[in-house]
Amino acid sequence: MTFVKRYLIPRLIQYILVIWVGITVVFLIPRLTPNDPVMKMIDQMRARGSTLEPGAMDGIINDLTEMYGLGGSWLEQYRDFWGRLVQGDFGVSFFQFPTRVNQLIGTALPWTLGLLLTSTALSWILGNIIGGLAGYYGRKRWSRGLDAIAMVIRPLPYYIFAFVLLLLLTYVARWFPVTGGSSLGAIPAFTWDYIKDVLWHSTLPALSLTILGGAVNFQIMKLLVQNVNAENFVQYAKLGGVTEGRIVSSRGLNINARDYHEHFAEEHVPHSTALHCRLKARGHYKVGPLARYALNHDLLSPLARQAAQDAGLGRVCRNPFQSIVVRAVETVYAVDEALRILEAAERPHQPCVEVRPRAGRGLAATEAPRGLLHHTYELDEQGRITFAQIIPPTSQNQATIEADLRRFIAPRLHLPDDQLRWQCEQAVRNYDPCISCSTHFLKLKVERR
Repeated sequence: MTFVKRYLIPRLIQYILVIWVGITVVFLIPRLTPNDPVMKMIDQMRARGSTLEPGAMDGIINDLTEMYGLGGSWLEQYRDFWGRLVQGDFGVSFFQFPTRVNQLIGTALPWTLGLLLTSTALSWILGNIIGGLAGYYGRKRWSRGLDAIAMVIRPLPYYIFAFVLLLLLTYVARWFPVTGGSSLGAIPAFTWDYIKDVLWHSTLPALSLTILGGAVNFQIMKLLVQNVNAENFVQYAKLGGVTEGRIVSSRGLNINARDYHEHFAEEHVPHSTALHCRLKARGHYKVGPLARYALNHDLLSPLARQAAQDAGLGRVCRNPFQSIVVRAVETVYAVDEALRILEAAERPHQPCVEVRPRAGRGLAATEAPRGLLHHTYELDEQGRITFAQIIPPTSQNQATIEADLRRFIAPRLHLPDDQLRWQCEQAVRNYDPCISCSTHFLKLKVERR
């Protein structure tokens, strides 16, 4: 009942009032114009050379007055006007006498419906798609540019915008015809030539309707997407490390997270119980702070970028022993970003989002402190996990760590065992400072042969 009282009934009253006012305005406008349609028709008859006797003149005037519904007082005319309207009789056209209005509507209605349905569908599809992309990529220059254009043209009345297009594209550029639904003398037929001619004539009016309607849909969808993007569950996911980017590398790899298993493989090696992950195309690779820094230097905040410069780091750092410096720069960025988020934070409407379990498969990649982390899960209809695969940074760096250790040890074999072991542990911790606790690794044993 609340819906009926607070929404449905007020809306119905509003619609009825709008319809009544619109029809009343249609009744008043012809009667308030300075020209008398009856006398105008008499003047046209005389201009064509017709000779009318006084008696015949009076009869014609009476007939025209009755035909136009202009007899009696305005109140009587208004009553009769509504009576004919209810019966579907719109009378005779004031401007195209003696053609009846019903006939004019029947002729124009198919063209109007075709134009409006087509332009409405185009404006809805294009406006929502482009608006959704603009909302998702709200910080892009093209998104802000389109939004500015939409803000300028959206308030324009359709007829003014259409008139501007008419002047520019018919009189100045001469790309489209000035008037008509088809070329003069064209015979309606279901042929490609006639269809092409109709499309050419309808392009300009459809363009004006599509652009203005699309601007409205563009801004509405852009706002909706931006609001969803600002929701607490999205921000929480981002803070938790869920990124919107792709998996990229310094050697040209650029894939979606769902395509991870097509390019990467995890495998056992004879000498280790730890899984090794490799790129199918070229073998081992490296993840972690150095990779993040090299690939995302341009995305650092001004404060973090200044910190990197003060620390003597360039745009790319390849020295593993400087990974701790890069981690310090990332810490500056993390604190700076946390302060920015806290300043714009708002209390959530609800502490969590309701999730209904269903069967499916999900894949995601994110950046853990130690590097790229990939998850794959499969769920049944009750939401129970039937398959899980986690590929941590340690697995992905394992082959690279071993390869670097071989190159690192060779020139240091003259060192005592304790010192050699200590430096090797440093080299390993450059990749993974948590490895000795997280995987209970790093008990190096030196065997000289």
